[in-house]
Amino acid sequence: MEIGNLKNYEILHEKMTKDLRILLEKRDKVFEEIAKFEDLRTIVLHFQNNSMKELKTLTDIGGNILCEAKVPDLSTLMVDVGFGTCVEMTHTEILSYMPKKISILTASVADLESKIVTQQTNIRIVTAGMAEMKRELKCT
Repeated sequence: MEIGNLKNYEILHEKMTKDLRILLEKRDKVFEEIAKFEDLRTIVLHFQNNSMKELKTLTDIGGNILCEAKVPDLSTLMVDVGFGTCVEMTHTEILSYMPKKISILTASVADLESKIVTQQTNIRIVTAGMAEMKRELKCT
């Protein structure tokens, strides 16, 4: 075996490891999005259970500067439905939309998990190949 082939394996290993990190980051972002929707669900249920009509809160306007904000009407909320698009929805519409969106995101997680497992398997195969090449180089 040649040292050049070993270098190719090492380059391939580095590329595959980088791709694995990217897949893991994508999966984590989807998990964060699912968590945000679950938080929204909790907030909407809180508004409904407490018959809240308005809200006063402190909002960060940048640089850790807080500003008092008042939302006079909580009957509708703007929901980010993806691709930079926000839609005004009632509480009922939000609670109806949530399971569908979470289902789509969960399917995305499952797809990413499958790709992650495949990538991890491929990395193990390349690592085993590199180890075998190193053993053969030591024997010669």
